[in-house]
Amino acid sequence: SGLDTNHRQLIVYRADGEIHWDADLGGAASTVECGDGRAFVGAVNGYVHCFSADGRKHWSRFLAEPVVGLGPSSSGCLVALSSGEVISLDNDGVPNGATAESVGITSTLWTGEELLIGREDGTISAFSATR
Repeated sequence: SGLDTNHRQLIVYRADGEIHWDADLGGAASTVECGDGRAFVGAVNGYVHCFSADGRKHWSRFLAEPVVGLGPSSSGCLVALSSGEVISLDNDGVPNGATAESVGITSTLWTGEELLIGREDGTISAFSATR
């Protein structure tokens, strides 16, 4: 896949190098993770998008802050926002839980089971996608 941070476009390529599908995200993509046959895309404009493997959009959710990390699971997706908050979205993109963190996020890593969050104060937090 290709991540174009300047032009609001997500481009997914086939193994032969041809474009499989693309999507206009409405803002520059900031993070992409795949899981359960879906692609989750976070953008700097505060949107999270969920696409099927063939490019069909399942849902979009506006969260009002830049998205800096994602943790997909069979039950939905964890979303890390630049302010420090981590929001849990269900399979329809509906929020079903959030943290009350206020320390900004400097880095994220999706391990396949946990979303690791590095914060401005030097701490690291781990959030399980399966809760």
